[in-house]
Amino acid sequence: MKKIVKYLCIVFLAIIINFLLWKIGGDCLSNKINNKSNQSVLSSLFFIGVFTLMVIGIIRWIISSLKFIPKTRKSKIVLATIITLVIFGNTTFFNFRNLTSRVFNNKTERLELCNKISAANYLAYGTAAENLTLKEYTQIRNLVSLPAISNKSYDISYIYTYDGFLPDYLLEVTYKLQKEIKVRTYEEGEYDYGDGRTIEEFENYNLVTYAEYNR
Repeated sequence: MKKIVKYLCIVFLAIIINFLLWKIGGDCLSNKINNKSNQSVLSSLFFIGVFTLMVIGIIRWIISSLKFIPKTRKSKIVLATIITLVIFGNTTFFNFRNLTSRVFNNKTERLELCNKISAANYLAYGTAAENLTLKEYTQIRNLVSLPAISNKSYDISYIYTYDGFLPDYLLEVTYKLQKEIKVRTYEEGEYDYGDGRTIEEFENYNLVTYAEYNR
C-alpha cells in the first residue's frame, strides 16, 4: 500500500504541474484548439482517475520487470519519477510552449486568431482555419503537432480532425509559395497510414498541400 501511495504522489505531482501550466496558459485560442470548453468537470475527473491508475500500473510493471536494478526505496522512487517524466513529457512540453506563446504574443492578436478557427469534426474532434499568416500558423503549432513549413509561406490553411479514442486522424495543410521556391513532392504510406506533399502550379504562385492520415 505504501508503494502505491508513493507512486500516486509522483503521478499527482506531474498532473498538478501540467494542470497549472494549462490554467495559466489557457485562453480562447488554446481552449478552442484543444476542445477543452466542451469537456465537463466530471468527464475530466474520470479521465484523470483512469489515466492515473494506468500510469501507476505501468510504473509498477516496469520496476518489477527490471531485475538487474536493486529494489531499494530510493531506486524505486527515482525510477518512478523518470517513468512519469517520460509519460508526461510531451504534454508538459506542449503546455509550456503554449504558456510562452501566450506570454510573448499580443492578447488581441491571439483573440483575432481564435476567431479565425472553426470546428472540423469530421471525426469526433478537430479544428480548421483559413488565410493564416506564418506567425498565426506558428502560434497554432505551439498547440497542435502541425508540420513545419517554409518561412516564405502565406495564405496558410489547415484542417486537423481526430477521433480522440481511436488513433484515427486526418491532417491537411495548404499554403502558397512563390514559384522560384523549390519544394520536394512525395507520397508514402499504406492503407492505414500515409502522408505526402503535392504542388499545384498557378500563374503567380504554387499551392502546396501536405496531407497525413491514420485510419
